[in-house]
Amino acid sequence: MFESVDTDAIVTLEVHNPVAFENAFRCRTVTLSATPLFVDFARKFADEDLSVVSADTGGAKRAEMLRETLEAACGRPVGKAFADKHRSAGIVSGDLFVGDVVGRTALIIDDLISTGGTLLRAARAARKAGARRVLALVTHGLFMPGAEEVLGDPAIERLVITDSARHHIAHTVGKYCVCHHNGCARAVAHGIARHGVGKLCGAAKQLLSGDGPEQDLFVGHGWTRRVRS
Repeated sequence: MFESVDTDAIVTLEVHNPVAFENAFRCRTVTLSATPLFVDFARKFADEDLSVVSADTGGAKRAEMLRETLEAACGRPVGKAFADKHRSAGIVSGDLFVGDVVGRTALIIDDLISTGGTLLRAARAARKAGARRVLALVTHGLFMPGAEEVLGDPAIERLVITDSARHHIAHTVGKYCVCHHNGCARAVAHGIARHGVGKLCGAAKQLLSGDGPEQDLFVGHGWTRRVRS
């Protein structure tokens, strides 16, 4: 459909499967990531021992991108871990947790939060494995019915999201943060404010207007993603 109307480029933010997306179109494709925003937020904890946790094995590459970028920004080692998740007939199971989070601040990263079940399982597993505190970094906050109860669980100390999706939460919890395009993050005590990714997408649009079949898209703190033409 996009190609039938002569679309020049398709830009997405934190697409679930980057390889499938990039191979699905013949026109130029760009996959942006919220990694630079999350790195800016996480740098305030640079004096703590940090460990990046993938909420499931499918997000391991996303977690590694954050870990490497954060490690470079902080100038010190950042640990890694992942939680296992298995879905069958709509039921999520699995309690395997691999990695070192003992005494550390665990940063759980995921592309989206729907009801929050996957995120909560990973947070509880990290706590059980010895994490001192758990912060969740999620790009798309969908917050489907049932998310309120999950997000109020003490296993997650703070949730950081972008403003990529409209959402409605029935009650407020003072542990939400929203990442802004310039890397700032502020505590939100009354619901979830929407700020954030507009200038990130604007930068992509500006860079896409350049000449040449391929270019590097630089988005904050030296993070790059190839632009496929």
